[in-house]
Amino acid sequence: MGKGLIKLFTLLALATTGLQAKAALQEVVYTSPMYWQTNDGENFTFTIENAPLAALAEGVFSLHARGDYGLTSSTESIFVQIEDGNSVAVDVLSQDGTLINAHDANDLVEWRWQIALSDQDLVDWTQNGQIIVKLDLASAVNANLVAGGLTDQFPPFVQAKLSYFTTAVPAPAAVWLFGSSLLGLFGFSKRGRAI
Repeated sequence: MGKGLIKLFTLLALATTGLQAKAALQEVVYTSPMYWQTNDGENFTFTIENAPLAALAEGVFSLHARGDYGLTSSTESIFVQIEDGNSVAVDVLSQDGTLINAHDANDLVEWRWQIALSDQDLVDWTQNGQIIVKLDLASAVNANLVAGGLTDQFPPFVQAKLSYFTTAVPAPAAVWLFGSSLLGLFGFSKRGRAI
């Protein structure tokens, strides 16, 4: 009876440790450089190297941009592709932005946008340790803001940010801890029978 209780408590301790390891998540945040727009309809690629494997938890992708984006325009946008467009490919408009200056067809708008990322997509993207984010400005997004030197005063830019969660205990370490505990448990039970 005593040996059975020891085994039961050992298994409960292992299960609790496994749940704690699963619950302990760390957030990782990657912010692209500030990409300064110098040409109409420019394209930028942000590559995250050595990205740790994502946990099964949602993440967030966000954009911060300033430039020739009309608040009501359907053509002045940024096309966002994550991981070569395998999952997230969305045309982003600046409809919730702040109009800094309106001049002819070149409205100067600063804006932010974000979207939740699927946990499964994040796990798929981080399998090889690399995430690729492509930001393609529509050809209608002009680099020259015309109005009284606004390009020099408020240079157009775009910046991306990706955040997601990873497990605090690396998977190989958790497997090693669990495996060594099981070996110890089986070794203890065999030694107990020999006595």
